Amino acid sequence: MDAFTGPVGSSDPPPTPPKAPPRYRPGPWKHNSRVALALIPSIVVVVSDGGRLMMGTLVVGLMVVYILDVLKMAEAALISLWCTLVGVYLAMLVATDLFTPARSPLASIALLLSNCLCLFLAGLWATLQFRWVQTGFPGVALACERALFAAIPPVCGAICAWTAIASVGAGLAPFYAAAAFAWLYKTFSFPTPSSFRGPPRDARSSTGVSADANALVLGAGEAAAHCALTCFAPACSYAAAHSPAMDPSYLFAKSHTNVGAVANAFEHACVVALLLSFPVLFLCVYAERGALWWATGEPRGVDSSRGETTRAVVAAVALVLFTGGLEGVVLFRGFGEYVRLPGVPGVVAVTAAVYGGLLATAAALSGSVGSKNGVPSEIYQAALVTAGCAAALATGAPPWMLPFAAIGSIGASRFYLRGGAVDLAMFAGGVGACGAWFLHSNFWGLDVDIDGLPLAELCRLLFLSLCASALAPGLARFNVHPSSLGLLVCLHAMVFARCEDALHSEALEDGEPMYPAYLVLATSALGVWLAGSLERTGKVTAATAWMARCVYVGKLALVMLPGSRALVPCVLVGMAATAPFAFDSKSVGSATVSGGRARMSVARGSAHAVSLVLAMVHARFAVFDVVFAVTGHRPSDAVLFGGLLLFAGAGSTPLVRRHFSHVGSARRGLALVVAAGGALVSLRPPMPWKGEIGFWYDADHVPDTEPDDVDIYGDGRAASGRGYSAWLLIASVLLGVFVASAPKPRRGATGTNATPAPFRAMLSAAAGASLGLYLSVEYFPGFRGDSVVTVSLCAACALCAVFLAFTYVPSASSPAVMPHVFAAYLVCLGVAFWTQREDGEFDGPGAGSRGQEARIGLVGVTAGLTAQIAFALKLKVAAVSANPGASYRARAGTKGARSARFQPFSGRSPARFKSAGGALAQRALRAMRVGWMPVVGNISTFVTFGSATVLATYSRPDSCFAVFAVAPILLLLHEDELLFDSLSGTQRYVPPMAAIVISLAYNAAADALDGPPTPHAALAVGGDLAWTVKNVLCVLAASPNAWFLAEYLWSYHATSGLAMATAAPLNVLVATVGDVFAARVLACVSLVSAIAQWGTQRAVRVAGLKAL
Repeated sequence: MDAFTGPVGSSDPPPTPPKAPPRYRPGPWKHNSRVALALIPSIVVVVSDGGRLMMGTLVVGLMVVYILDVLKMAEAALISLWCTLVGVYLAMLVATDLFTPARSPLASIALLLSNCLCLFLAGLWATLQFRWVQTGFPGVALACERALFAAIPPVCGAICAWTAIASVGAGLAPFYAAAAFAWLYKTFSFPTPSSFRGPPRDARSSTGVSADANALVLGAGEAAAHCALTCFAPACSYAAAHSPAMDPSYLFAKSHTNVGAVANAFEHACVVALLLSFPVLFLCVYAERGALWWATGEPRGVDSSRGETTRAVVAAVALVLFTGGLEGVVLFRGFGEYVRLPGVPGVVAVTAAVYGGLLATAAALSGSVGSKNGVPSEIYQAALVTAGCAAALATGAPPWMLPFAAIGSIGASRFYLRGGAVDLAMFAGGVGACGAWFLHSNFWGLDVDIDGLPLAELCRLLFLSLCASALAPGLARFNVHPSSLGLLVCLHAMVFARCEDALHSEALEDGEPMYPAYLVLATSALGVWLAGSLERTGKVTAATAWMARCVYVGKLALVMLPGSRALVPCVLVGMAATAPFAFDSKSVGSATVSGGRARMSVARGSAHAVSLVLAMVHARFAVFDVVFAVTGHRPSDAVLFGGLLLFAGAGSTPLVRRHFSHVGSARRGLALVVAAGGALVSLRPPMPWKGEIGFWYDADHVPDTEPDDVDIYGDGRAASGRGYSAWLLIASVLLGVFVASAPKPRRGATGTNATPAPFRAMLSAAAGASLGLYLSVEYFPGFRGDSVVTVSLCAACALCAVFLAFTYVPSASSPAVMPHVFAAYLVCLGVAFWTQREDGEFDGPGAGSRGQEARIGLVGVTAGLTAQIAFALKLKVAAVSANPGASYRARAGTKGARSARFQPFSGRSPARFKSAGGALAQRALRAMRVGWMPVVGNISTFVTFGSATVLATYSRPDSCFAVFAVAPILLLLHEDELLFDSLSGTQRYVPPMAAIVISLAYNAAADALDGPPTPHAALAVGGDLAWTVKNVLCVLAASPNAWFLAEYLWSYHATSGLAMATAAPLNVLVATVGDVFAARVLACVSLVSAIAQWGTQRAVRVAGLKAL
């Protein structure tokens, strides 16, 4: 019997065993880089369109998320993240004018939806970064990953298209959109394995593709949709924008002689053909890498011969259409004036030249010339000769020039087939002769200057570039010395870049540049690719390839800054910034460290840094033009100098990170340079010099001058901080950065590599005093005559800075001194408040209001400074609590037998501590001599909470929602030995919740006891007393559910369902019939608390039953 026979009487093969599903494997997401490249520019576009409101909402929200994440509150951080994105979207609705008469309602809705989806994708991306989401909710993680890959191409592509329309217009935007969609398809729609799906447990995948297909992020349906979007979206958008001109009825409406309309329609048809054929060519070229895996079912590419044949045919048709589109769009529209052969013969000659060259190039690239069943060499040579002669005829060449075109074509074909020196000479001679005739007959004799360059000289440079281009392929094939060929490539790059600079700077009569910007982009990309290819094959040296790449990348500045002479400065900056990485790290000037890794010497690194600074000084006019182009007005001296520092810092960052990450002075210097540049750009203080024409500036680059605040505002009460006092803030920032970037001790708090403690203390105090003096001068002008308040404020800021410096990086004696520093800080604030207890210091009209503003200002300073102290202590205590054993052993484990070991069950731990972890953390803190940190942290948290409450009440006295913004401050509370015996887990959420409930209940009871606001409200319930009793009862009825949740979070004791079911309907009743707004808000809070508690208790009960 056959071994594979099924049941009796059946010859069917046995069923295929089910394939093992891929294993779920949480971990760091592997696709962050590609998502960042696509999503971050779109987010920047969306947020920048909303102005300061959206930017401020995003910055504040991200700060809150960061603080919660640092404090190990992952759930709260995720919720805050999504709330921030919702707030950003609402800010966009308020701040932007999406629905305008200039835009159709459909376009406004599409823009609104794309912005919403962009922010939603940002939330999904951030959600994947939380490890607890991956481990606790595998389905959510997989869904987020798939949603990102499925939605980023259409959403980011649409935003890119909108940006291109706003930047370059609707005519050129589809071309940029086509490139963007192609890159997005390659990045997200190619077969990509999921970051969370590992190989199946049963790895016997003898079925071939199934295991790989199941482990991919996207399915075939999403990839097919992306392919359709890539192929048709740019062409459809162009057709929709130009539909009236492409309507056949429009072409033949007036007469049959509407030649202009027909030519315009032909141009539009060429553009559509170009936009339709480019994606098809892209898919055919990348088919081997899986571009069409959704159609073939093979993630590794097309393998069948039938598929190869189909792809070749489709690629040939698309190539024909693409070439025809280029002929109509580029040749006839952009360079049609140089086609001297009139009428139909000119069109035929250009078409013969283009398609003849296309056929010859395709045959040469495919390697079928002269091979068996390939293209005969005679036909290949005939096609090249026909193309060359047709091109010469189309440009109006005389008959005696045709032999030169034929000789050049014959030389090219023979050089491809045989590679002789005579053939190369024939090709170069023919190309040079034809090029020289074209330049001489069209431009050479004109007495015109192009960007300050005589046209005759420009023609010489173009001829030199043409000859270098013709000789370079032959020299590469002859294997000449790499340095010689590299010098020729660099010469061509520099000459051609200068020619493009001159041509692109001049504009035609219609305002368009003489040399299109897309040609600058295309030649730059082609040059960078050729330089890299020649370097990889060893045809040129690394130095010459690096120089050529710098030139090609540097000339991209022509697109943004035409006519600004920015080519040479940008190239020099690029060379100075990339020079440390252009050569072998083991060359001269490098030192080898342990492990065999070479690092640059300090002398060479300093030389690179100095060269970058000199290049930036030389490029100051380019920076001036960039700032002017971005902002729309001339930069001031401070902005220009700060921009130079920022660019120099950005260029030096890779050097420091790669070669000098172990040098503390290098890291500190880089931080100071970046901080100084950012401070100058943001604060714009008056510089010691005045921008005038001379060595530093010229007539076209004179900086703007900042107005003096005293001249505008008089006493400076409404000053913007851009006066000379801004230097105090800059000094504070730089001193703070200097202290913060100090080398940290390597052996605990008594390390010998740390900066001396007295020096750090003096610098920290100076930074704080500068900040205090700046605040006193700029924001408290009434203090100028009161030296006690000014000195107290400066001393408080100085003590706060010292406390922060030695909290983050303690010294040997700082743990014993810092509590006294904090007490002195509180005393200084108390003295400042004591001097402002009355309004006697302020004279004249409005003295009372000015005194009130001064006291509120002091409250704000107290809140800001104390919040920094509370946050620093929270971070320090959280770090010790995360690894208390290591901290304890670091300080107490080296004392030998004199230190008793921690024994959690020996009775040594205080009975009030509810957990061994909390007790161990307290023991570690005491061993480090910082057991005072939780107590001081709680005091500073309460001071911050009180100050913030006063500020919120002062700014919004009639609002009961201010407590929702202030209550999260109580999350900074610690477990201590005085007030909170236990504050871990869900217990840390009880103080903020209690603050919210108490505040709402207090406001509601106060409003109820104040009586009805109007007599009609009292008459509706039977009098003032009845109205008061009713609303007091509403407050009492709205409180139980919130307190039930607080008790559950604190003690983990479940509330009975009967109690929750009895109290929950009362919240609905209060929210419906209550007269006091705060009581209704409290009822809503209690109702949400009841729902949350019921859901949590039910989830815990279900989990317990499953465990049983």
